[in-house]
Amino acid sequence: MDTPDHLEMVAKQAANEAQSEGGAVIVAGGDGTINAVAQWVLPTGRPFGLIPQGTFNYSARAHGIPLDSAEAARALLHPRLKPIQVGLVNGRVFLVNASLGLYPQSLQDREAFKKLYGRYRLVALWAAVVTLLRERRTLLLRIEHDRQQEFVHTPTLFVGNNPLQLQQAGLPAPEGARENRLSAVVVRPISTPGLLWLALRGALGQLGDEKNIRSFVFRRLVVEPRLRRQETLIKVAIRLVLSWVDG
Repeated sequence: MDTPDHLEMVAKQAANEAQSEGGAVIVAGGDGTINAVAQWVLPTGRPFGLIPQGTFNYSARAHGIPLDSAEAARALLHPRLKPIQVGLVNGRVFLVNASLGLYPQSLQDREAFKKLYGRYRLVALWAAVVTLLRERRTLLLRIEHDRQQEFVHTPTLFVGNNPLQLQQAGLPAPEGARENRLSAVVVRPISTPGLLWLALRGALGQLGDEKNIRSFVFRRLVVEPRLRRQETLIKVAIRLVLSWVDG
């Protein structure tokens, strides 16, 4: 797909036709493409199928969909429908994760690197290292969840809707995560070398006992960034689909 606007137009058209014809929408692509199409399919209530063609394919792997395109297409001929949990951030759907701070910047850098060097996991890891070496910003956030309010300083806030992704980082799903809840991960302010060490431990799946992060589950989370005077927007990543929200 040439541009995000083109993808949105095609997704909207496919969702409308599936609704009017009583059909289903099938999307081939990575988690970002799948997420963008799901935004338009969800309101129609029509079946949604996947043919994974991305780098990590968390959506497909979490639901047992074959990673081989041909096998995934054959599986769609005999589908087994099941409901899945979605998250919403300001009305936008996310199937895998949503985040702000360092993580969205890392995803944006990753896409730029992949255009130059190809869609490989090592390229994604190198892009993350470059982001950590370059970015120094810490956010001040007011967050509300489960009738609690707190202020946190953090380089990144991550909200997960995919247990597989959390498990791969070594983060067991917090208690209650399966009860229609999402998982939030907050990184404490640490030095650049500390962030690099944190990223390495995450890549090795060893964040389970990491003291510089904390996680909790929630049904509804309110996040209010305290921005600098000249800023009015903050970047949010919804699994490779970048958007901006008012500060």
